[in-house]
Amino acid sequence: GIVYRYGHARYVAGWPDEQLLSQLLAKIAVEADIETLNLPEGVRVRKAGKMCFGFNYFNEARTIPLAPDTKFIIGEASIPPAGVSVWWASENLPTQT
Repeated sequence: GIVYRYGHARYVAGWPDEQLLSQLLAKIAVEADIETLNLPEGVRVRKAGKMCFGFNYFNEARTIPLAPDTKFIIGEASIPPAGVSVWWASENLPTQT
């Protein structure tokens, strides 16, 4: 094996490619009960209290994969270049594996 576990720590004895690293982080997040979201390139999401903020740093519109019943305060799931969206957090950040 190339991944060793000691308590809550992991050691990766190698240089994983993007796919392996993504799978490893998804598995660790599930074990730690941490919500994750697969985001398109250039998109960042931050959660503050009961609100989530989506920022598009890319030069093209990007869509955040959210639940269809997401209640937006500003914008929508498709964020224009250099745009922002704000929505109520509730349970709209699905866990991706």
